[in-house]
Amino acid sequence: RHDKRIKAHQSAVTNISCANDGFVTSSADGFKHWSSEMKCILSIYTQALGTKHHICSICWAKDMILIGTSGDEIWQVSSDDGSNLNGDGKALMSSHSSSPFGISVHPNGTFATCGEDGFLRVWNLFDHQENLSFDLGMPARSCAFSPDAIGRMIAVGFGKPVKDNARTINGKWIILNISDKGDFQIIFERRDSRKFITEMKWHNSDRLAVGSSDKKICVYQLTTETKPATTVGVALLSMIDLVSPPIHFDFSKDGKYLRANYESHELHYFEVGPGLHIKEQSRLKDTQWETETCIFEWNVQGVWRKEDTEAGTEIVSLDCSIQDCPSIVSGDSRGRLKIHQFPCTSARAQYITYPAHLGPIGKVRWISGGYVVSTGEKDNALFCWRKDVDDGFGDRLGVVESAADLDKDDASLASDGVSCHSALYDFVGQIIYPSSGNCVIFDKRRQTRPRHDERDVETLEASVDSGLGLSRQDSHDSFQHEATVSAICTSHSRQLMASSHDETIRLWDSQCSEVATILSDDHQQHNVSILSFSPDDTKLVSVSSDGHNQIICVWMTLNGEWNDAHLHLQTLAGHEKVYFCHFTATNQAHLVSGGSHHVNFWSERHSTLGVSKHSHQDTLSCGVSVHETLITGTKSGALVVWEEQKIVKEVQAHNDGVLSLCACPEGFVSGCCKGVVILWSNTLQKVASFDVAQSSPSSLQSAICSIDITPHLNGSSTMKILVRTRYGEIFEISCLAEQVYLLCTAGCEHVDMNRGVSSVSPCPVRPVIGESI
Repeated sequence: RHDKRIKAHQSAVTNISCANDGFVTSSADGFKHWSSEMKCILSIYTQALGTKHHICSICWAKDMILIGTSGDEIWQVSSDDGSNLNGDGKALMSSHSSSPFGISVHPNGTFATCGEDGFLRVWNLFDHQENLSFDLGMPARSCAFSPDAIGRMIAVGFGKPVKDNARTINGKWIILNISDKGDFQIIFERRDSRKFITEMKWHNSDRLAVGSSDKKICVYQLTTETKPATTVGVALLSMIDLVSPPIHFDFSKDGKYLRANYESHELHYFEVGPGLHIKEQSRLKDTQWETETCIFEWNVQGVWRKEDTEAGTEIVSLDCSIQDCPSIVSGDSRGRLKIHQFPCTSARAQYITYPAHLGPIGKVRWISGGYVVSTGEKDNALFCWRKDVDDGFGDRLGVVESAADLDKDDASLASDGVSCHSALYDFVGQIIYPSSGNCVIFDKRRQTRPRHDERDVETLEASVDSGLGLSRQDSHDSFQHEATVSAICTSHSRQLMASSHDETIRLWDSQCSEVATILSDDHQQHNVSILSFSPDDTKLVSVSSDGHNQIICVWMTLNGEWNDAHLHLQTLAGHEKVYFCHFTATNQAHLVSGGSHHVNFWSERHSTLGVSKHSHQDTLSCGVSVHETLITGTKSGALVVWEEQKIVKEVQAHNDGVLSLCACPEGFVSGCCKGVVILWSNTLQKVASFDVAQSSPSSLQSAICSIDITPHLNGSSTMKILVRTRYGEIFEISCLAEQVYLLCTAGCEHVDMNRGVSSVSPCPVRPVIGESI
């Protein structure tokens, strides 16, 4: 039943927001502040603010109202009188309402952008703010700052591929002068083409090349009589006819030559003065170029990878920085930024990838000081990046000539990213482990003989299929993964399993083999190698790799059922292999990861993951959080204790690499490459040790790759320890009976627990800390 109905706006009400003493509403042309009795307290129209765009969103924030418009503007007005808190006609933040196709960087650190919204905007990198803007009156896809120290002149080229307005003049270009007060003045305009301008490039401040979609490049000679220029004289130096529209070109340092890339994926060279095509390209092999923005060129040919090209991914834009650490930044049609070392002539060259934009990259440019600015073709976004350089940057981006160049010892430290070597308990004590494309659920209470004996075998295999159904074959229920399982983990309640193959993570119930949800994001994860739940089971962290970089993703559920799961956070974790990653025991907003010579402590900061990086002289192969302490295991067999992100103790625990750690009521359990399992107290005192290698009936390596435990019902001690070796053998250790049971052989055959039983005595005396086993 309606208590009251009033006419609030002349057009549709698009937004309603709560206020301290009522509420705020908005329509396309304005907003109103209402009391709780629905009396209008304040009414403001968009024209009064100085914007011509429609209101899209509105939010009450204490003594102010924030207004978002369709023109990518945010206005900040007083809630008392509606006055603009940033001054008349000035928005709190503004950007392009369409993608900024044109971008130009000046040596002083400022950069300009233009787009099909008809605005030219000049930005300050360090303030993250637009300094100046100019209404061009028509779409523009190219701009170029004059490279002089003052930076007074900027050229802008007009037009768009599909002309949809009579005001648009394709092929026209102008030169603007920026006054000391920040005003723009058109000091020259010209039109020699009939299609839109695709690219513009200066040489010094006296020569300008303008490329257009009608397959030509016009080179102009400029003369100015005053500095700063108030007028400019322009003469056509040459007109170069092409076979395809130009997309990128560069001047040589002496201004005599021009190299150009075409839409048809070609590279050609020209003499600027006469405009002649140079067929003998070897003549210019030693020529130095003023800029390096051509995507098809000898020094950057390694950025084109065969597998990307076959998949339809192309490099759209690139720029090279020759200062400090010479680097190439490139953007591709999938929205990714890549950093290569300059020059890059080998297709096997390593690189670092950053997911950046939704859709193809528009332009990328270096800014002095190690910064990068990138634009997106579809997301209207403008991103600023900072390059961090360390001593190993060049080594990491070098060419890997063969697999022999890599550290062979590290291969045994973790899963290879293709297969998983874990074995886990669920909440009823069943054992779950991956085997090829299945996650086998083994109930040792019902199965004590080899699997091939169908009279006594009731093995239940569960793996996640396309995720939509359960197929029954004889006595087996199976959910099959589409490929080899690469990672698996269990929730802290042990009622939910998470397993992955390639780019897909499936969450499922081990009791009914039903899928709770499927997590997949092709742009964020590839080859998932690590999965781990948060202590309250509302978050899941995954570590994946795109072949060059490690990517950490945090998935989240709000209702706890995981049917509303979404990607909460994601970040790059560097190029070094991550061997462990988990939430800390005391704060689910904090993560810790480690690998080759490093430990990173992550925390949520403003909807991103901030990192505190720490180095170590050894490779950290595993880690576990015990209360407020982090324990990490090293390749040399040591245990490193961290408190408040600092090393407080280091103990030599094993005489070979520590591969796995697991928390337990006493403290934690460790396992090493030689098959030794040690139960430790919180104070790093040895409680018991077991040699699994002596219990193995085979001669295979018994490196412990996975450890899980079953605590006593009272939670005060550990009853059983479950371990799995690198070659697939699964053992269960009874801490009470001091026995080691072989449950599964390397061939994944379940064995009778009444045979193959070995006894290993625990340490009779607690050894001195530092003693090796």
